[in-house]
Amino acid sequence: MTVALGRVQAPATDDDEARRHKAAEVLARRILDDAAEEGLQPGDQLIPEAQMIRLYGAGRASIREALRILETHGVVSIRPGRGGGPVLQSLRAREVASTFRLFFQQRQATYADVLEARLEIEPPLARMAATRCSPEGRERVLTLLRSYLDIGMDDLPALGVVSHRLTIALSTCAANPALSTVSIALRDVYSWKVHSWFEDPSYWRPTRRGMQALVSAVVSGDAGAAEAAQVSLCSREARFAKKHFPWVLSETVRWE
Repeated sequence: MTVALGRVQAPATDDDEARRHKAAEVLARRILDDAAEEGLQPGDQLIPEAQMIRLYGAGRASIREALRILETHGVVSIRPGRGGGPVLQSLRAREVASTFRLFFQQRQATYADVLEARLEIEPPLARMAATRCSPEGRERVLTLLRSYLDIGMDDLPALGVVSHRLTIALSTCAANPALSTVSIALRDVYSWKVHSWFEDPSYWRPTRRGMQALVSAVVSGDAGAAEAAQVSLCSREARFAKKHFPWVLSETVRWE
């Protein structure tokens, strides 16, 4: 008896998977580039999946993989239900920090390495903030400073939260999105691990004075004083860490 054999499709290899993923990455970049050219902003919805298939000449699986890549990086969210679909998101430093943690773990970087990187980046960023801060930026940091100073020593977690927001606002005043994003993400990596150790009044009393000096220097446009104030704040933080939790500094950053 003769048996007719159909064409048997070879199983996908690792190379095939790599090529498909690479194609999806290229498609993800095209989707993001087109959104930028159209002037779409966070909260705006991208074109429907069916329209993407026609526009990019790609299959449904490739489109969905490209969108998953963007979703993983926090660039889009997928809104479920009728009328849903991919929506642009404002990329936060937290997503960048997550990626940093992944690479830092692979390279066995420690929290001491992260702290050292911050000490190198934050003082020059403060200098830039003093020379570039817009009127709106100055008003923003002054408003946050008032909120910061209104918090009592009996609510140290809230003090830490507002301090973090104030630091982000000061970084943004530097008008260099690349440096400020790296700075904020490094701070997020570090503070995510050690924040509970800083719930100590002995740390916050001098830090509040240092933050006031930093804001004053940035608002008045005194670049030298801003850099010096940030050096003082970073140095105090490093000394506190080495005194109270030196074992944490020697730990390798984990992607958690």
